[in-house]
Amino acid sequence: MNSEDMLARLVAQANGEGGDLVTLRAIVEEASEIGANRTLARLGLADPGAEDDIGELRQLLQAWRDAKASVWRAAIGWAVRGLFALLLIGIAYPRDALGNHAAITHACGADHAPACTSPCGPAALGPPDRAVRPIRPPSPHHSCLRPIMTDPIQFASATPRYRLPLLFAGQAQKEFTVNEAHALTDALLHLAVEGEAASPPPAPEEGDCWLVHAAPTGDWAGHAGRIACRQSGTWLFIAPRDGMRAFNRATGQDWRFAGDWQAANAVTAPAGGATVDAEARAAIGALLEALTTAGILPPGPG
Repeated sequence: MNSEDMLARLVAQANGEGGDLVTLRAIVEEASEIGANRTLARLGLADPGAEDDIGELRQLLQAWRDAKASVWRAAIGWAVRGLFALLLIGIAYPRDALGNHAAITHACGADHAPACTSPCGPAALGPPDRAVRPIRPPSPHHSCLRPIMTDPIQFASATPRYRLPLLFAGQAQKEFTVNEAHALTDALLHLAVEGEAASPPPAPEEGDCWLVHAAPTGDWAGHAGRIACRQSGTWLFIAPRDGMRAFNRATGQDWRFAGDWQAANAVTAPAGGATVDAEARAAIGALLEALTTAGILPPGPG
């Protein structure tokens, strides 16, 4: 029994016996199914392969949308690349240099501009349609001026004196390199050391610096003669250079590096003698006090 026959029987039953809720719902469902089938038949989608056709059509529409989005992305990407290329050309050849070169070519003539060897008189700088103060070529053998681009400076990975790390083009995680350079700069600026030792102190403070002894041990092993600075919970080691000065808190004087660390010894004030010259002794005492205050001499005995 098809859907139309079922609908006819339900309508006759409702007409003869009265339509209850169940009968009316069945009539509505059968009528809806018949209407849907007629609509699909009119659209040509009533055959068994219609569902596959609809799926393929949806796939074609999705492929078209993806292709259209890819074309837009490609167009935007090429437009951005073109803008960057124009920007780089503008940076490489400033407007003034291009204007000067065009004016010089106009003043010298097309025959002389490429070779730049024939004298062509004063060259006017600026656009050719403006009256600008002429400039005499610098040399009769090179009468046409051309803008000259300087070569970029090629830096190494670190500075030559204290090995401060340098950035390189396109470097990822630049903050690590910059932070290391800042830490080394912080340690070297107005250098002050706690003293000289062969092994690390048991509880170092952040920022403390020490002169490493000739026979180091522990974390300082292999860094003899260097400056050990506590930074971020670890030790940074810096090789001293000739001319470096450091204030030694242990001795209260300035130390100077010239091949190795050097410091003046304490000088004993004059005492005793057959003839006492009070004025000379006072002058010498003032000199010793001044040198001690300047950090050149350690504090003397007494």
